[in-house]
Amino acid sequence: MKHPFNAIVATLMLSVSPTAYASELPAHIKSALTHPDRPAEDLTRDVGRKPGEILTFAGLKEGMTVVDVNSAGGYYTEILSRAVGETGKVYAQNDPTYRSYLTTEQMEKRYGSGRLPNVSVLDTPSDPITAEPNTIDLITIMLAFHDYYYKTEARNNNHADVDSVVASLFAITKPGGHVVVIDHVGPDEGDPDLWNTLHRISPKLTQQLFERAGFKLVKTSNALENPNNPSDLSPFDPKFRGQTNRFIHLYQKPTP
Repeated sequence: MKHPFNAIVATLMLSVSPTAYASELPAHIKSALTHPDRPAEDLTRDVGRKPGEILTFAGLKEGMTVVDVNSAGGYYTEILSRAVGETGKVYAQNDPTYRSYLTTEQMEKRYGSGRLPNVSVLDTPSDPITAEPNTIDLITIMLAFHDYYYKTEARNNNHADVDSVVASLFAITKPGGHVVVIDHVGPDEGDPDLWNTLHRISPKLTQQLFERAGFKLVKTSNALENPNNPSDLSPFDPKFRGQTNRFIHLYQKPTP
C-alpha cells in the first residue's frame, strides 16, 4: 500500500526546492507542480517521487481524461487535476482496502469545497476497473500494481484475478492511449504469495501481464532506480522508506 514518508525524510526533503528541476518541464506540468494551493506535505514528496519527470515521460497533456488507480490520499491526483486543466477530467479511484486507510478528514482536505472541480472520486472495486470502453487517455498506477496480489477480506482473503484487471484496463483505454506503472522492484522469480507478503512485484511479470492483455511496452525509465535497495526487502523498511528501487513502465494500447 502507499504510505507517507516518515517525518525525518520529509524534513530533509523540505530543504530541497521541489521545483528545482521544473524549468525543463512542459508548462502545464510545471504550473501544476508550482500551484500555490498544493499542500505542504505533498511538496516534501516531490524530490523522491519526481512527478514532473514521470508525467512528462507518460505524455500527460492538457484536456486528457485520466484514471488514477488506487489513488490513496491523492498526491498524484492533485497534480494530474491541475495539469489536465479545465478541459480535462481525472477519476480518483480507490478500492475498499485503499479507502479504509483514508479518513473523512483527509478526503475533505483533498477534495472538499470544490478545490479540484475536474476530479471525480470513485470508491469502487478496481478488480476489474469499470468505465466506458475506449474513453481513457491515460491510466496511472503509482506504487499500487503489486497490491492486486494483496489478500484482502474484500477478495475473500485471496488476491485479485490480475489478468482480468489488466484486461479491464485495456478495454477502457483509448486506442493509442497509455498506462504508466511505477512499482517497487521485486525478484524476477516469485508467485502470488510472495507479492502478497513482500509488497513488491517483478517488472518482468508486470510486462508479461500487460502484453498478454494486448498492451505494448513502449518506454521504460530508470528515474527512480536505486540499485542499493535489495529486491527482497520490504518497501516499508525504515532504511529505504520512500527510496526504494522502482521501475517505470509506459504501456500503449495499439491503434487499429
